[in-house]
Amino acid sequence: MQEPRKSALVILGIFLLLFYFLTSGLLFEITKRQGSGGLDVPYSIGLSNSRVNFSGSYTSSDIRALSWLSEQDLLLVWSDYNGAILTHSTKMYGKAPYHAWPEPPKVYEYYLFITSWSGKNDKFVFGRIPGVRWLTDLPDTTNMELVYIDGYTKIYKSIIVLED
Repeated sequence: MQEPRKSALVILGIFLLLFYFLTSGLLFEITKRQGSGGLDVPYSIGLSNSRVNFSGSYTSSDIRALSWLSEQDLLLVWSDYNGAILTHSTKMYGKAPYHAWPEPPKVYEYYLFITSWSGKNDKFVFGRIPGVRWLTDLPDTTNMELVYIDGYTKIYKSIIVLED
């Protein structure tokens, strides 16, 4: 009678280990995935946030940059998902529209806000629905003017090019 019970406990233990491995974000971290294109591989904020910044981690230089930006002309602010969340939740709220999408905004003048994490890692974090995030390279800033820098935090202003 003890053998079937012991077998059941072993099977339950194996099931629980597999369940933990597949749902805890451990698999996401072991495989070093760079995005969560779906909810197929759960990630863990505790295990992976320093590498992928899915929940946003900000520094005082990010806050100072937004303070500076709030004193400038009101232009659209282009940033990644986390930069847009920070912009929306500070004194910039309601002052200027923001654009959180990988392609540049379709306007002539805008600010590009690069948070310290993005500047340090040369990546932007984007997301559309809760839980789904992906990383892209930073936008090309060749034709932009660097107007603010504080550590890795940077703000660029688009340069209007008039065609003849």
